[in-house]
Order: sequence, then structure tokens, then C-alpha cells
Amino acid sequence: MIKISSDVLEYEFQHHINVIGGYKSTGEKSGVYKTALYAVLEAANINSRLKSNIPLVFLDNTTVLPQIHVTNEVCYIIDELNFSPNNFNDFFGKLKKVNGFAIVIGRMKIKQINYSVDAIYVLDNTSPPFKLSKAFVNINKHAYIDNDIYITEDSKSIAEYYTEKTGYSFCAASGKDRIYKYLKHKKSPFVIADNPKFGNILLDIIERRDNLETLDLFLPACFEEFMLSSDFNVDDVKKHIKDNIQLNQVDGETYCESLLLAHCGNIYSKSNISEYINCIKNGIKCGLCDVKIEHSALFTLLLEHLAHKKEYSYIGSKSICYTLFRKDFKKFTEDNSSISNNLFSDINIENGVKMEEK
Repeated sequence: MIKISSDVLEYEFQHHINVIGGYKSTGEKSGVYKTALYAVLEAANINSRLKSNIPLVFLDNTTVLPQIHVTNEVCYIIDELNFSPNNFNDFFGKLKKVNGFAIVIGRMKIKQINYSVDAIYVLDNTSPPFKLSKAFVNINKHAYIDNDIYITEDSKSIAEYYTEKTGYSFCAASGKDRIYKYLKHKKSPFVIADNPKFGNILLDIIERRDNLETLDLFLPACFEEFMLSSDFNVDDVKKHIKDNIQLNQVDGETYCESLLLAHCGNIYSKSNISEYINCIKNGIKCGLCDVKIEHSALFTLLLEHLAHKKEYSYIGSKSICYTLFRKDFKKFTEDNSSISNNLFSDINIENGVKMEEK
């Protein structure tokens, strides 16, 4: 968690990696007011008007990035547009290793890093104090939708498992980057994907697939989270899955995989998931666990989302179910370049306040 308090921005970020786009947009085309947010935050920090529960380090120079000793004891505030792709890749590779913290202010669709769908933010206003809101909000009710394809980013064995357990025919994309091709000529797909690494993929789908009318998403941390929340009588597993704190780290998927490996090391292997699925379906191996996906609150939620129930039974801190409509796509793809972006005439950067018109 990163808690920032100041006269220019006050917000509590739940994830380790957070991305802030432009004013009511991804910032893909116009970059409106993103630089202003970075500038006023940095000025507030210099003038000791910015408080945080973790020390903040501001980065806006690509030449110094490779020399930084990356640690999880600070939060990096990054002006993304000033960084080269190679340096970005290297920096976030180091950040993942230490499970560090970062807030990236710039384009939302950043291919060099992984981030959760519910860690994407937009600016709600154009002058300090700035207000943020999540770009995508989970839903708890919606009208009936007739989905025309069911996709999981996982392998064929997992797709077959979902098909058997839900009664809906899932196809396997075998990778989040491959989901896009399955959406061609589809109007209302239903997609199961791993939330911690799906943020930039979702933005890419919204930008490039204008044939979509709706998009249903079911976004757990990963397939392993289904297993962990099924029938493991292990307190630390249940606690972490329930409170979501550990799943919000840089790589929540790896966290779940390590937990499952610790409690089912005899059979579970990420590289041979089909053997593990065969075991949990038939109980033919060690007999140490009795995993039944039907016992999982996540599985119940999946069935409710597939059936488009108006009310969901799941109660938790995570955003898992999403239904996006065409109007949701448009607000992130429309060009906001008509909005004034003359930042330094509109905003007093040092004081972080709107200048009065002369």
C-alpha cells in the first residue's frame, strides 16, 4: 500500500505497481495533464508538502535509470514519457525481483511492465488538487448479455477443466498476448485472464478491437488461486487470498504459484499443469489434498458471472468481475487534444494551484 497526502493529491494505492493516465483517457494520443500531475507532485515533495507512508523518489531522466540501486524501501514516481523502452524493461525487471513500489504517470498502455486492471487510474480534473479514479470498476449487476465466445488465457488442459466444470465451452488462448486474435469478428466475448498482468493487454484490446459491443472479464490472480481457495485447510493460504494484500504485490501470480507448490509439491508443476489437473480430478497421486473447485468462492462467482446474475454472492476486497460496454471503450480511445495542454500557463507548478485568469 502507498498512501500519499498533500494539497495537490491525496490517495491510497493498494498495488505495488500503479499507472496513471491522462484526463479521462489513456493518454495515448494527447498526454493531457499527465506532466502537470508529475510536476506539482515533485514540487510539493521538494517543498515538504508531500507526505507518504513510504519515502518517494522522483524519476524523470532516462540517463540515471540504469545506475539506480532498486529497492523496495521507497516508492518510485516515474514520468514515463521521458524513459526509453530498454531502460524501462531493465528497471522494472529489478523492481519485480525486490517486490518494489512504483507509480507511473504517463500512457496507460505500457508494454514494458505488467500491472493489474484495478491498478489503472485516470485524472478526473485538470487542476490541483488532482482527483483520481480507477479506469475500470468491477460490477455487481448488469443486464443479460449473450456471449459469443468463451476464452481463457491458459492452456488447453485448463480450458478443458473450465469447460467440464462450468458447462460452457472454453477455448485456450495459451497466453494473454494471444487473446486478441480470438476476438476477431466477435461482439460479446467472455474472457478469463490473470489480473496481475492483464492491464496493458486490456487496453490494447479496447484500442484495437472496435468490433466489440461488450466485453465480460473474469480476472482472478491466476488459475492457482482457484485451487488455493478450494479446499486447502491452511490458514496462511486462506488469509492471504481473502485479504488480497499479498496478491497486490508486483507479481501476484508467482505468489500463488509458490503457495501451491509449498502445499502440493508432490504433483503441482507450472510446466506440467495437465498432470496436476488430472490429479485433482481423479485423486490418483499422493492423496494429501482434496481440492474441489466447486468449494471455491471464486468458482461460484465465475458461474454467477457466466450466467449474468444480477447479484453476486462473493464478498471480498478484490475486483474480479467486469462487464465493459462500447461506451466504456470510447472514453479511453477518444482524443482529448482539444483540451488545453498549456500546463505552465494554467497551473502554478511550485504551489500546485490553478492560476487566476488575467
